[in-house]
Amino acid sequence: MLKDKYVLLSPEIYEALEDLNSIMDKDVVLWVASMYDPETGGFYYARSAIGRPGFAADIESTSQALSFIRGHGMFNDMPPHIRQKMITFFQSRQDPVTGYFFDPQFGSNVSNAKRSRNLSQAVGALRNLGAEPLYPLPYSPQRQASRISLPDLFAWFGYQRLGDVASYRQVSMAHPVPGGGVNIPTLPEYLRSAEALRQWLRALTG
Repeated sequence: MLKDKYVLLSPEIYEALEDLNSIMDKDVVLWVASMYDPETGGFYYARSAIGRPGFAADIESTSQALSFIRGHGMFNDMPPHIRQKMITFFQSRQDPVTGYFFDPQFGSNVSNAKRSRNLSQAVGALRNLGAEPLYPLPYSPQRQASRISLPDLFAWFGYQRLGDVASYRQVSMAHPVPGGGVNIPTLPEYLRSAEALRQWLRALTG
């Protein structure tokens, strides 16, 4: 840190900042570098995860590593092949159907918070790397969600059409209407049918 950047700070605060700055030495940089996975182009969360079954480099850790590289002035020195590997890492984790980004080791059955976090981090990382997602994002104008037919909409809520007339009767939710549900790619799996929602709620209550 340059002293002329802190002319308005008290000597005590300046000393504390200098102590904090001294912590970020080359060992921290080497530790971040040791998290790199040359096979995928991503970064692991911890050393203990490297080489262990079920663990792999992930979107969040790779995004944070990229932020570290940029924040410490090393981004412009990144070799082109490393930059391309990182671009491929993020792009390969985008689901072409929904537009979201998922880590293979976790799959798409993640919380909404995790789904949104992956999306913002992957898109931001690609932008900083000078690249773009391969497919339209979930809420982009280019992505056309499937239309919901009126019978499917009523069926989702447990109603069944009576013959060819435009009237409906409610059926027992214990017996889902065959084919009932909606087909919106951006919806989580547990919201695509009444049965999926019931199973999700049962799992929450144990």
